[in-house]
Amino acid sequence: MNSDKLGLTLFDILGYLLPGYILVSCGSVIEATFLGSSLLSFSAIGNSIFFFTIVAYYGGHLCHIVSSLIKDRFFRHIGQEYRQNSSLYKRFRDAVIDTYNLNTKDKLDSLDLYLLADSYIIASGALDERNSLLAREGFYKAGTSAFGFLSITVFSSIFVGGTRLQIEPGVVQLLGITPTIVFVLLSLIMFLLFANRFVFYNRMKLQNTYNLFLAIRKKEEMKN
Repeated sequence: MNSDKLGLTLFDILGYLLPGYILVSCGSVIEATFLGSSLLSFSAIGNSIFFFTIVAYYGGHLCHIVSSLIKDRFFRHIGQEYRQNSSLYKRFRDAVIDTYNLNTKDKLDSLDLYLLADSYIIASGALDERNSLLAREGFYKAGTSAFGFLSITVFSSIFVGGTRLQIEPGVVQLLGITPTIVFVLLSLIMFLLFANRFVFYNRMKLQNTYNLFLAIRKKEEMKN
C-alpha cells in the first residue's frame, strides 16, 4: 500500500495504524476463542487488507482515546521527574506571557502555556524534532491501550481452556493453558514497556517544547 497516495503521515502510521492492527488481531483472538465465528480469521484479514487497514486506523484512534482518558483520569501527574525544573518553567511561563502580551492575572494552566508555545514553534518552522516526538509519543500511547486490550483478552481465555487462533476460516488452533500463560506474560510485558515509553516521550515532548520555545525566542532577541 502506498501511504503517499492515502496522505498518511508518520504519526498516522505509528500512532494509529500499528496499534490498530494489534487491536484487529485482538478481535480475531476474541472471535476464535469466545464467539466461534470466522469473519476475522488471519487469512480473511490478509485477503481484505485494505478494508482491515481502515478498521485498524479507526481502532488506533480508539486506543489513543482510551489511553488519553485513563491518563487524564488516573495518572494526570505521572512521570514528574521528566518535567521542567521550577526555575526554568517559570522563565518559560514568563516568556510565553511576554510573547503574546498576556495579562499576568489571566488564569493560564500548563496546557494553555504548552499550546501557545507549540503554536509559536509551528509558526517558526522548527518542526522536525517536534513531529518526531509527537509520532513516538502517539505510537507508545496507543500501543499501551492495544497491548492492554490484548493482555486482558488472552488472560480471559485461560478460563475457557486457553487462547484459540483462527488461521483459516473454520480452522481453529488451541494453544493450551501453558502457551496461553506465556502469551499473557509477553503481552503484559509489552504493555508495561509501552506504558513506560509513553511516559518518557510525553515528558520529552513537553520539555522539548519548553526548551525549543525559549531557544527560538533567544535567537530572535539576538537578531534584534
